[in-house]
Formats: sequence, structure tokens, C-alpha cells
Amino acid sequence: MKFGFIAHPTSVLLKRHAKLLDMFSRTCKDQSHGYQASHWQKQNLVPFTRFEKIVSKTGAQCSGIIEYMPLTAEEMLAQPKAIVDRIRDGIIQLHQEGAQLVGLGGFTGIVGQRGQETANSSPVPVTTGNSLTAFVAYQNMLDVLHKQKQQPADTEVAIVGYPGSISLVIAKLLLPLGVKLQLVHRNKNAQPAKLLTYLPDEYHHQVQLTKDISSCYDKVKFYVAATSTGGVIDPMLLMPGAVVIDTALPRDVMPMETPRHDIMLIDGGLISATDDVSFGGALAQFDPTMFMNGCLAETLILALENRAETFSIGRELDVERVLEIGEIAIKHGFKPAPLASLGEKVRDKDWAAITTYHQIETSLRSLLPAPLPEIKSQTIDRYRQYINPVMADFYEFNHLERVFVQSQGVELTDTNEDRYLDFVAGYGCLNVGHNHPKINASLIKYFESQQPTFVQYISVPYQASLLAEHLEAITPGNLSRTFFSNSGTEAVEAAIKLALAASSKTRLLYCDNGYHGKTLGALSVTGRDKHRKPFEPLLPRCDCIAFGDEGALEAALKAGDVCAFILEPIQGEGGVIIPPDNYLTQVRALCDKYDCLMILDEIQTGLGRTGKMFCCQWEQVVPDIMTLSKS
Repeated sequence: MKFGFIAHPTSVLLKRHAKLLDMFSRTCKDQSHGYQASHWQKQNLVPFTRFEKIVSKTGAQCSGIIEYMPLTAEEMLAQPKAIVDRIRDGIIQLHQEGAQLVGLGGFTGIVGQRGQETANSSPVPVTTGNSLTAFVAYQNMLDVLHKQKQQPADTEVAIVGYPGSISLVIAKLLLPLGVKLQLVHRNKNAQPAKLLTYLPDEYHHQVQLTKDISSCYDKVKFYVAATSTGGVIDPMLLMPGAVVIDTALPRDVMPMETPRHDIMLIDGGLISATDDVSFGGALAQFDPTMFMNGCLAETLILALENRAETFSIGRELDVERVLEIGEIAIKHGFKPAPLASLGEKVRDKDWAAITTYHQIETSLRSLLPAPLPEIKSQTIDRYRQYINPVMADFYEFNHLERVFVQSQGVELTDTNEDRYLDFVAGYGCLNVGHNHPKINASLIKYFESQQPTFVQYISVPYQASLLAEHLEAITPGNLSRTFFSNSGTEAVEAAIKLALAASSKTRLLYCDNGYHGKTLGALSVTGRDKHRKPFEPLLPRCDCIAFGDEGALEAALKAGDVCAFILEPIQGEGGVIIPPDNYLTQVRALCDKYDCLMILDEIQTGLGRTGKMFCCQWEQVVPDIMTLSKS
């Protein structure tokens, strides 16, 4: 049997390549037969290559023609009705050249109701090849889970492109194995109940629907991507250890800004021929173990099987036929291609690295020494015995005795496997949430580098110098020196000591209702009696003034003995109290007038929390000393 196949370039670069091939072919005809105007007429399809004779493992034979429609997916999407007509004309052309079956590659199988309109008007059977692509992607996922020593029933997979034909049938294949699915769709108006009707009712409890792929980044490690447009997954946001099987052309994974070695991007849905298959004619010089897209391979294999039938068309592919085409492919000497990433075969050491990241990021539950209910009771008992018995009773009396064992993004999971939104966020410590994949990846990379983490006095600290340089670049004005400490309250202690060391004055001013920490010096400039009273007397010569009152500040400064004034741009622990407009500007002017250092505590307001990198930048104020902490 002879088959035809309509491919199309997946990028502008490949489109140019196809056009160069076309020009080369026409030029060769001119050289052989002389110039003919007909050689240079606009063509619907561009000849690409021919299979003169393919012999499979069983001895079955076929031949074929591959031609390009020189349009990218984006160009087809812009004019789908016109493209359906062009595809039909292309099928007629291939039929006239002897094709008894035509395969529709890439987006040519998407337009016209996923190939249905094309099939209805075609003079020969057509197939999109999606059944074999889905079969191979399914096998790719099973292979990945095996390499990661991951049981399907313990696995969550995000399927991107649901309810497209490939995504839908892969979901149907994975659900009976117990896999939990995040089905990522792009139909903003679709009702969840309607989207679930494509799947058997008994599996609905294993499925969650989402319109936003970003909701998966911080909790899902395994992905199958099969959209028709590409460029929907940002690899820089994937968790360390994540594996994406990308069957889409153009690819669903965006190009990486910088390489990441802690994730795996698999070229999914690819078929290769074993040595039992021979390719003759124009492809005799090709390695028979080369990669082929599933859509081309399905067409070729159906031709070897002498089955001129419309095999894969429309949204809902039959699971049994998907498994059938996989078995037929194996019978004829074809198999899923060895797992490759960006065109390069994945080596054992690459898998070992990903497995390491996967193990590091494994749910804490698997690392705990006892079942979750026991962990809770043991933790409360230890807390009562070794830390604070009064607080343990308080937690239990108020039903707050939760023990969280896992965290990701804004979610916490307790020993009952109940999930909570974390609105406390460590009082500002978690600007980017729990276990952000980029931060985790950086930490893992650092620890794997075997750099020293604590060397005092005999070494200049490399990482600290890099951080100090970056802080100098982002902080306002001429703040160019950094002193590192372990916490926010220690940063305040250091700021007080630095101010006293730099000035002959000895008095400190702070604001009523302000908060700067609970160590002795920081507590001495904290304006909250509930924190101060149990520890008084505190440091001498620390005086309180009203927050937001520049008149009170000037009255205190007139004495001429004030070394420094410490304040928060917005009082955080005191209730998110915002001062009057231009208050910081007036404070800066008064401190300059009376030779007083301005210490700005940006521990809760800094690093982007108010919409600018630092809160003082709203008034373009530069303090003499700035304290930072948390994140």
C-alpha cells in the first residue's frame, strides 16, 4: 500500500527550510529540463521526501510520500476554514499520486473539528496519528514512573491540553491505574460538570480541573503536554525533580532562559524502528532507528498492515484502538523511541540526578518514622514534655493542636491530610510561599557544590559577598555596606550598636506601638507594653514618641542629644498602621536638621511587600541605616 502524509513546519525556521527545499527542487528541474513557467507556480504542498520501499519485521511492505504544507500552526489557526480546503486539495493531490491512505501531521489534524471535516470530504481514508502518539506518550509515562520508582497509585499527573484527543485518551489510560490527575484546560467558559462527562463516572474522584497551569507548578511533578498551540509550560517554575512528557508540536514547554539540570523535559510521542525494519529508496541513507513522530508512524504502520481506514479522527479516541495500534507497531518492528530530552538521549546518570531531586522533594510523610496519627500525638507529647507544657494545653483547649507535615506554595497539610491556606506566612518570612521550586533548586545546587557553609576569620565569604553586592544594587541611595546577622531582632540590635558607635550622642527615639523585636536592645525601642513590661527595666535613654507626628519628633530632637530615631515605614505588628502622607520625608528632613541618624526598620515592609522593593522608595527617602530580614 502507498500512503501520503501532510506535514507542516513547527517553527518559522523550519518553514524557511521547507521553502529552501522547494526552491532547490524547482531549480534542479530547470537545470534538467530547461526553464518552464509551470515549475514556478505557487504550490499547495511542497514535496519533501519519498519512501520507495519499507519492509517491516513481518515482511510487510509499503511506500509513501511526505509533503509539506508551508504554514506554521499559528498561520493555520488564523485561517482554519481556508486551511481545511487546502488540506482537502492536498489529499486529492496525494491520491492522484497513488496514495490510498493519508496521514495528517500536527495542526493539519486539528483544524476542521480535529480532522472530522477533512475525513468527511476526503476521497481516501485519513488519520491524524493521534492514537499511536497517545500510546507512546502513555508508555513514556509508565517508563518514567518506573525509572523514578514511583507507583501509579501514589502519583499525581498534570495533563495539559484537556479535553483534546491525545490528552483525553491518556487520561482514560492512566485513571484505571489509580493515578490522580490535574486536567489543565483552556476553556474559560466551560462548566466543570460538562468537562468531566468525557470521563467515566467512577474516576471523577481522582480528577481535578484547572484553567491555570501555574496552579500545578508547586505541587505536581509529572506532566503530559498535548496542546495544539504550544508554549504553555514555563520550565523555570517547575519543581525540582519534575518530568514533562511533551508530545506537542510546536512544543508546549517554553524555551528555557537558563538550563536547568533538576528537571527533565522528554520529547514525547516519538517512535523508532528496530533493526528488523528496512527503509529503501530515498531514505536508504537514514538510520532505521531514527525518531519519528507518532502521527507519521501511525500512517506508515497502517499502510504496512494494509489497512486503508480512518483510524484516528475527532476528539474521542477509542482506548482499545489506541492499545491496538501500539501492538501493531511492535509487531512490525517499531517501538517507543528511547527517552530523549531536547533531541538528546537521556543517560542513566541524568535519571539518577532527577531521582535524587525527586527523593529530596518526596512528601515528608514518607520520611516520618510513624503513621500520621501517631506523629501528631507523639509531637504534642514531646512539645509538652520538652518545650512548653502551658502552650501545649492552650493548643489542645483551643483545638489548635495541628501538626503540619507538608507545605507547598500557600498550602499546609496536616497529619489528617487536611489542607489549609497559610495566611500567616511566617509574619512575612514567606514572600514566595513554602518550598518555592526556584529557591529549592538553588539550595540543592548549593549543597551539591560542596562549598563550605561556615568558615570564620580565616576566609573571605564568597556567597555573602555576592549577596552584599546584590543588596547594594537594589537598595536606595548610597546604602553600600551590609552587616549579616541571624534574624530581624539581631539586625535591630546591630543597627542600635552601629548608631551608638558612630555618634557621641547616647539617646534613642522610637515610636509608640512600634515593634522591632524581643531581644533586650530591640525590646527597649519597641513601643508595645505587652512585650516590654515583663522585662523592665530595659536600656536607659530610650524615649517614646507618637508615630506619624513630626511635631513630637522635632520637640524631642531639639534637646540635641538624640543619637538615632528608629521607626517602621508602616507599623506591622502594631496593626498595619500607615503614617500620614510625606511623613518619612519630614522625618528625613528633621533628622538631617538635628544631626540624628535615621534607622528604618523595613523587616516587614521591605523586599517588595508594598509594591516597591522598599517602602521608603514611595517617598524617595534614603535612611542612614536600614534593617532587613524575613525574606
